[in-house]
Formats: sequence, structure tokens, C-alpha cells
Amino acid sequence: MEASIGSFFSNKAIIVVGASASREKFGNKVLRALKSTFVDGAPHNAAYKDRSIRLLAVNPKETVIEAITTLPTVKEAVQVLQTEGIAADSTGLSIITPPAATSGVIGDGLSLGVRQFWCQPGAESAEAKERVEGAAGATLIAGGPCVLVELGFHDDE
Repeated sequence: MEASIGSFFSNKAIIVVGASASREKFGNKVLRALKSTFVDGAPHNAAYKDRSIRLLAVNPKETVIEAITTLPTVKEAVQVLQTEGIAADSTGLSIITPPAATSGVIGDGLSLGVRQFWCQPGAESAEAKERVEGAAGATLIAGGPCVLVELGFHDDE
């Protein structure tokens, strides 16, 4: 089932899977766009004014990227959120991984109770889409829309 962007951004938390410490990579740009909009309160798109979302990142080699707590696995990120009282079904995964890894990321999320996924352009795969379609209540944004465009992010920040 396809999700709407508004529904994705109504989650209490977003985990950026595939976050990167390199500012040139999309995993970093997506993290910065979400951070400036939902953590720093400086949205480029007025539609998200006054909206706050808890943000975590997943990268197996880093502990902090762009001042955002970074964990090695989706499971650990979901566990941190649960200790903060944020349920997995109130969490979205923004995925910036190679297509071959995306299905596994979605499988991890589904097994933990995450139900909303956004594959950034280049991360989607047919297998990932099938996984979401086969899971009750799960939704996926894929095949075009990008967080950077939706949030009006420009890489001069």
C-alpha cells in the first residue's frame, strides 16, 4: 500500500537508515533536511512549521552524525525510541541504502513493528516493495518523491 508524505511526516519519530558522515552523500543531505525541519525548527517548507519529530540515524560506523544520535542497526534505534515512549508503529524509516540492502532494512523494520517506509530515489527495489505489500498495515513511499524536494532543502547549508 502506498503512503502519503503527510502521513509519513505525522510520525513521532523518523530513523534515517543509510545516514552518512560525508556531507556530499544523500544519506547526509536527507539527515540534514529532516534535522533542520523537525529538530532545529527551521523548515524550508512552511507546511511543516511548528512540527517536531524525534530523529535518529543508522550507520554501523558512526555514533553521531550532524549532532544526531547514530546507532548501528534499526533494531537498536527502535529500542532507543521505545525507551523514550515512542512506539515502533509511530516511527517511519527513511531509507537511503543500495537496493540490494533495502529489502533487509524493511524486513528488520517490519519485524520490530515499524509500518511506514520511504525509499529515497535509488534505494527502492521490487523485493522491498513486495515485502511491504505483504505486511498488514504497512505503507511505502517509493519510485520518485524525495525528502530533499519535499522539504525544500538546498545543499548550501
